[in-house]
Amino acid sequence: LAALVDVLERTPRRRRLAAIVGGAVVASGAAVVAAAALARAPARVDCARTGAIAERTWTAARRAAIADPHARDDLDRWAGRWREQRVDACRATHERGEQSAAVLDRRVACLDATLIGFAALADALGHADVAAARRAGEAIARLPAPEACSALRVAGLAPPRRDPRADAVEQRLAAARAAVELRTPDARAAADRALADARALGEPGPLARALAIHAEAIGGVDAAASRAEFDQAQAAAAAARDPALEAAVVLRGVAQSAATANAADRIDALLPVARAAVTRAGEPRPLQYELAQVEVEAAMRLARVDELRAACARATELAPAEDAAVARATCACSAALLVRDNAGAITACADKTAALRARVGDDHPRVADALHNQLTALVRAERLTEAAAAKGDYLALIERLYGARSREQADALQLAGVLQERQGDLKASRATLERALAIVEEVGGPADPGRVGLLLELATRAGDLGDVAAATRYADAGLAASERLLGADNPDLAVYLVFHAKAVGADPAQLARAIASWDRALAVAERSGARTFTMGSILSSYAWFLAHHDRAAAALALAQRSLPIFDELGEALAAARAQNLIGELLLELRRSGDARAALTDARARFVRLGPDVADELAEVDRSLARAR
Repeated sequence: LAALVDVLERTPRRRRLAAIVGGAVVASGAAVVAAAALARAPARVDCARTGAIAERTWTAARRAAIADPHARDDLDRWAGRWREQRVDACRATHERGEQSAAVLDRRVACLDATLIGFAALADALGHADVAAARRAGEAIARLPAPEACSALRVAGLAPPRRDPRADAVEQRLAAARAAVELRTPDARAAADRALADARALGEPGPLARALAIHAEAIGGVDAAASRAEFDQAQAAAAAARDPALEAAVVLRGVAQSAATANAADRIDALLPVARAAVTRAGEPRPLQYELAQVEVEAAMRLARVDELRAACARATELAPAEDAAVARATCACSAALLVRDNAGAITACADKTAALRARVGDDHPRVADALHNQLTALVRAERLTEAAAAKGDYLALIERLYGARSREQADALQLAGVLQERQGDLKASRATLERALAIVEEVGGPADPGRVGLLLELATRAGDLGDVAAATRYADAGLAASERLLGADNPDLAVYLVFHAKAVGADPAQLARAIASWDRALAVAERSGARTFTMGSILSSYAWFLAHHDRAAAALALAQRSLPIFDELGEALAAARAQNLIGELLLELRRSGDARAALTDARARFVRLGPDVADELAEVDRSLARAR
């Protein structure tokens, strides 16, 4: 059959009907035609040698120019996968007779296109600075999968053509993609040039890719323009009638949205479009895996636990065999952190760290991310001794990987500052956070989203230390920045309003401003209608604040609202503290019997939590003695 198809494709139009009719009238006619075709076939192709094309691109010189051994290994693996697909495409036509020569041409053209991007990224990594090189793993992971160049994937594509102008645009697109992936200093300029060239070429496929690259390049500075360009890229991909390209463009748009604030509506609108495009593309496994990974990112960003678990299950199932253990542990760690299962997160995140070390070695950015998760879980669980022991190794790895004045170092210092505050060393915590803020403002500038959290954290620390003027200054700057970032009605703004209220409230003269921020935080959080940990925390924190300003009755109402939320969520420590506060407030309101009941329950809760809360248990006992 394959031989007959090849004959028909080469037969002039006037002779095709006779060939087809002849095969239909006499059954043996097809065999005769096939035999004749085979007799006229060219000499046998050595398919094993066709994979050697990869070596002409992934040369020893290109490989040696890349300093990072992990990047070299990842590129080795990608080149090996490309080689396997090139050999398979050849054998499918010349040995197994499963596909026509036309389909082979399409598969080869598809593979050649992926090789252009591979070569551009390898060249970029060969002269990348430290800041760009540390993003190599993510950039390599986003290279087009050679496996996507299957016969099913390319069957509906137009026949390949040789056009020097189009080839030049493809080269420029590949270079721009590599620059944007690595975030090199010339990334924006490279994306500008690629978009101009693609517009001049006027073909929808290259234009779709150029628009998506450009949208990603400007995403950090102009979110509205970036969103508009992703929409244009999607329209161009649809016009190109290439579902796989459309799926890739939309998935990048979702991932970009998942990395920005106030994008829930955008994510919900784009994900069904991406899923439909993946289906139209024939659901190749690499594209399904990319979809599952983006669904994980989106569920994390939107804090949707059930969706996260479902997406994690799909991502783990679709992951390449060598990455399955890492994918499984990563999902378990992420889910536990999202639902604030602190004990589960400690175990799952430690498993993630171990799996990554086995996969990529000790000194790797992904290991640093895993250690950050692990340390976050320890701090949340208030296992401070273990957290302090882990902090040194984590900070040392971050500095080795990224340098002392990097954005990653600022994130690490912020976590270290939180740990110092939990340990009671407020002065050291403030100094650490000020170091982090200086780095963020130097590297990211005043519009850096990470600056907001640092300003408000510093406001709280300054207030705890009695530096009222600094607390107010930091708090006002942080709230203004968060409103610019999120908008006035975004539910995420509630957390920043809490920080502002706490910091401003350190000054007795600004009590009215603090209460206004508390009330606004509560109103913003209540708008979502969700009984989340954030909602419970706002209620209990506001209650503590009012209790310290002699407003026991109002504080009691808030604390009593927080307790069932913490119990529903399984937040045992937060629930114990809320019940303790309820008992203290009842005691202050001279309701001794109710106070004893609440404090007795709080004591039982603390006992179940073990020795880590011994100091709080002792405080409950003192309150019980007063209640008696």
